[in-house]
Amino acid sequence: MKTDKKIKRIEQLIKRLESGRDVPRKDLKVVLTDEEMQKLDDEWEIEKQSRTDKPKEIVEYEKRLGIAVRKFGLYENLLTKIEQDKSTTLHNNCQDYCYKLIDYLREHIEMNPELALWLDRDINDSQPEPSGMPRIVTSKSYENLNRQRGPLPATKRILKEQALQAALEKLKPADLSWTDASISDTIKPLKTDKSDSEAEIIKLLGLD
Repeated sequence: MKTDKKIKRIEQLIKRLESGRDVPRKDLKVVLTDEEMQKLDDEWEIEKQSRTDKPKEIVEYEKRLGIAVRKFGLYENLLTKIEQDKSTTLHNNCQDYCYKLIDYLREHIEMNPELALWLDRDINDSQPEPSGMPRIVTSKSYENLNRQRGPLPATKRILKEQALQAALEKLKPADLSWTDASISDTIKPLKTDKSDSEAEIIKLLGLD
């Protein structure tokens, strides 16, 4: 693939990633070298390995989330067996527990933003019910949004975009401001003043 076409294709792939869509491996291999693909693979393995040991805040969240799910399960089992006012009270208690759990996450993410990488959704998208609560990206739960899209898609998308940006920087000239064409275009307008020779113009521009 010619350089200009490769640059255009890389820019298209970057825009696709920025819009939230994925770029399959076969498309990356068209524009990235073997070395660049290997670097991307290595960085992805390092990223996955960094998720092996869960932070204590995430472990605690998972434990509390399990309690929240069991609370809602109890509520659903008793729904047809208890009076309406008691049912409402129990439901409110379940939601209150979830709200407190969301606040727990938000508080710790504010102190350590990297904890958000462990979640399958934005904390602001949380809802006080089992299906609306964030899941850990490595969770096997069917409520884990990443389970449907593949493991850790957001982070992998970032790594792909970084690889494409790096490749684009290598292909694009660092500075095109003083190519032969641009020098010629700069000199031509100045030649209208016949008192200046071309040699004087070149010296004036610092090109000698």
